[in-house]
Amino acid sequence: MSELVERHRRRFLDYVAEQRSRATSQLANFDLKRDHSLRVLDNARLIISQAGLDEIIAETVLLGALYHDTGRFPQLLRYGTFKDSKSDNHGRMGVRSLREEGLLDDLALARRKVVLSTVILHNRRDLPRELPYEVDLGARVVRDADKLDILRVMLDHVCPGATRDRTVMLELEEDAEAYTPVVLEQVRGRRQANYMDMRFVNDFKLLLASWVYDLNCASSRALLRDRGLLDELLELLPDRPEFRALAAQLQGDLHRDQDENSPMTWAR
Repeated sequence: MSELVERHRRRFLDYVAEQRSRATSQLANFDLKRDHSLRVLDNARLIISQAGLDEIIAETVLLGALYHDTGRFPQLLRYGTFKDSKSDNHGRMGVRSLREEGLLDDLALARRKVVLSTVILHNRRDLPRELPYEVDLGARVVRDADKLDILRVMLDHVCPGATRDRTVMLELEEDAEAYTPVVLEQVRGRRQANYMDMRFVNDFKLLLASWVYDLNCASSRALLRDRGLLDELLELLPDRPEFRALAAQLQGDLHRDQDENSPMTWAR
């Protein structure tokens, strides 16, 4: 890790500690998002490790990964939820906090703009077209790194016998068999499912599975395959014909491009 990224890692941890010190509840969720952010940083490093990026660009991408969820801490402190629709867009909140706290003030203006753009774009449903190269790269890598860790975290929350945290589960309804047909159809159509359509925990599982179609980099898809995250997730869906057919589709699509040579090749 470069000296710059390590300095910002310590700065980020100090920021989280200060936010956490003001909280009177949900301390475990402050820790959850802190640890998640550090793992997203590690995922981003793995994704770009063989891409041969210029050091300045690589560092900037990693800073975007580190700070991508900065807004989650004031969101949790102020609103007690991770649900943007019931509070505020956590990407925007992150940009606001980074500016107000001066966390990026030691960066050159151009680099600062890339990090802020990455933060505000990381949770958009779709990326705008024709972004500047550095912003496009940062946003795509961070979105992938974020999804890979959320998959891992959510598997721990949706597995049988797990204690459900309603904040983490976005306040979805518990029903072992229920799901929303439109969410299933979105995934069948090889599209990323929509958060706004979710009602049940099974919908969340389907949305997570749909991320097969929203990973940008060949190296990200390789990490998803190597870690077996999709296989674990699909085993948690109800044993019904529609889900068995969907599992075959998703696994086939994920493995179709496993011989791709370039780690930074965008998904087609």
